[in-house]
Amino acid sequence: STALTKLRNRLVHRGLPVTLIGENATPLIERMGGYELSWRHTWKHVEFQRIMLKAQLEQEDNIMSLCRLREDDRVIILDRGAFDGRTFCTAGEWEKVRNSNHIYTDQELFDRYDVVIHMTSAAVDRPQFYSYGVGSTNESRFHTPSMAAEADKLGREF
Repeated sequence: STALTKLRNRLVHRGLPVTLIGENATPLIERMGGYELSWRHTWKHVEFQRIMLKAQLEQEDNIMSLCRLREDDRVIILDRGAFDGRTFCTAGEWEKVRNSNHIYTDQELFDRYDVVIHMTSAAVDRPQFYSYGVGSTNESRFHTPSMAAEADKLGREF
């Protein structure tokens, strides 16, 4: 998130109008009381990811529609995106998540974006800066550093 803010500031400094859309999952997870690790690889996990993807797509669509009202060539930066949940699913789980949202190929999701940039998690190269759980900078983050590094690897491959 810090890197995205820096990117936004640099683009604004160059005279470009920018909208930065914050990450969607954390506020939703906070409002629901957290994710239960026991849900991993169960129907509850697939349902959780289905809801997260639906919310992400709705947020993107709504903000894009609002930005069109501005009638400028706006740069829209998303902190994470529709593929966020993919990094926490098996291929079979992701197919169910995607299909339940009436999206039948990954290409359909890629086509929503002009550019996709993968930013490596601190958990990979600097785990001392990665925090999670109660008392951290992101108490809703439930992934251990090794789980986050695993998800990051899948995101790079994807």
